[in-house]
Amino acid sequence: MNRTDNSAPKEEKEVLKSRLPSRAFCAVEMEEASSARMNRNR
Repeated sequence: MNRTDNSAPKEEKEVLKSRLPSRAFCAVEMEEASSARMNRNR
């Protein structure tokens, strides 16, 4: 993973999304969503 990913502003994340294979970005999105879901359930 690129070290700029986490600190990147939203526009830069959009650029990364278009550059990365969508499958790899989907995994990141799903991981973020699942962790958010777990936090909500707690």
